[in-house]
Amino acid sequence: MAITKITLQAFSQPAFHAILGSNQTISNETTTVLAYGTEIFDTDGCYDTSTYKFTPTVAGTYLFGAASHVQNADAKTGHTMITKNGLTVSDHKFGGVQTWGNANDYSGQCVSGIIEMNGSSDWVQAVCRHNYGSDRTYIASTQHLYQFFWGFRLSP
Repeated sequence: MAITKITLQAFSQPAFHAILGSNQTISNETTTVLAYGTEIFDTDGCYDTSTYKFTPTVAGTYLFGAASHVQNADAKTGHTMITKNGLTVSDHKFGGVQTWGNANDYSGQCVSGIIEMNGSSDWVQAVCRHNYGSDRTYIASTQHLYQFFWGFRLSP
């Protein structure tokens, strides 16, 4: 069987891509759901912009990714995680700071994971946690550069 664009589209759905529509304040040492409330696309209506959960209606193997970007990171550590049914299944811990020529230091984390989903009750969310000492602002971007959460089915 030849693989065509139509074949890939049929196997890659459901799929979604959501971004952080506005800045989000995250408290120190508190695991917090990232509020990716702005959909770029959602092929099958499986992403909920009020709970920030993706609950696919088709069973299979999925690839998920998420990124977060925090202001004033202070060279501490942060985590961006993907959870399945509330349990962490993929985690990226980041320690360090990038200074971009101004007074703000930024820390960014990206995480991805291949996760089996049952197509009925399994759901995923992106969450974060940091130990920067006090509340920090996670920066929204209309260019979809800093804060995003996406996923699609790899195979049935």
